[in-house]
Amino acid sequence: MFENDPEIIDLGRMAIFFLPATKLQKTASNGHTHEQNIDEALTHRFQGFTKQSMPWEGHYRMGSEVVRDNPIRYEVSFKGKNKVREFVALLKTVCREIGEESMYLTMGENSYLVKPNSEPSP
Repeated sequence: MFENDPEIIDLGRMAIFFLPATKLQKTASNGHTHEQNIDEALTHRFQGFTKQSMPWEGHYRMGSEVVRDNPIRYEVSFKGKNKVREFVALLKTVCREIGEESMYLTMGENSYLVKPNSEPSP
């Protein structure tokens, strides 16, 4: 659409994911909060991101229990299929590290639940 317009830069795919604010404030094994670690990883690996504390609650089921939390909404863009794999691998690791059973992710017109990986990424 904007291929010939030098003032418009294509950033690639956009992804949006939500994480529970309460878990992000907990301290990770490196002494930083999980939120600090995620922010650093997104900036280093994907050149940046946007995040917003949400004024509403997220509601979801964990077995028979309904869980409510205040999510933080992250938005990140990246180009290339290899970056999609790297991004999803990061989300799986984040999910494992903060103790989430799954994380809600949208990319393009699709929605996904990302489950944690069983091993730390190299």
